[in-house]
Amino acid sequence: MTERQADHIINVAAGGQERIDNMQAACEPCHTAKKQQESAAARRANQAKRKHPSVYDDHPGLKQRL
Repeated sequence: MTERQADHIINVAAGGQERIDNMQAACEPCHTAKKQQESAAARRANQAKRKHPSVYDDHPGLKQRL
């Protein structure tokens, strides 16, 4: 039998709270798989928020000369 680990039902980074009603016991393989899915989802969300400038945008590091 594998060890049980404390797992947040709703990830703290996703708005979950450090409360007992947001905790569950999970076996190590399930907890690891859930953490990997949550990390991948967070990376996708952060990547979608990034603005990539087009060739028509001014470079953010250069100031326009008057």
